[in-house]
Amino acid sequence: GGYATGRGDTGLAAESASPSRDTSPAPPRRPGEAGDPPPDSCRWISMSLCIDSASQQLHRKGLSHKVSFPYVEAAVHSTSLWSEVAGADVAVALVTSRPDENPEAPVIKRRLREAGAAAVRIVRPDPELGCVTESQMQRMMAYDDPAVDERDVV
Repeated sequence: GGYATGRGDTGLAAESASPSRDTSPAPPRRPGEAGDPPPDSCRWISMSLCIDSASQQLHRKGLSHKVSFPYVEAAVHSTSLWSEVAGADVAVALVTSRPDENPEAPVIKRRLREAGAAAVRIVRPDPELGCVTESQMQRMMAYDDPAVDERDVV
């Protein structure tokens, strides 16, 4: 409980037109037609990141080039852009195998909330999946977050 939610249209519908494609505007849809979210629903952006040292997992998966990427900073900036510019609600899952011992978790959670995240949760990874893969799974499972209503669009 206690999640703040925002409402608003993202206005981010951009397509590139190709010469062989019909570029005439689509006929207007009536509210409630297929493709229109309910008027009282939220639009959610789902993000997740492994906040444990994942360098060994990344090396094993052949992703050594990702070891030095600033994932936390990217998540904070992305949260700010999605919430402030696009008007979307942002749900973030922070994945760590030691949630009670990781001193970074509450700091990252606070920074994400300050950047505009409406829901931030800390998740322990399944031991068989590991932190990086659990993070990918959590991003796809955002609809299961308590802050997300069944009428919302994720």
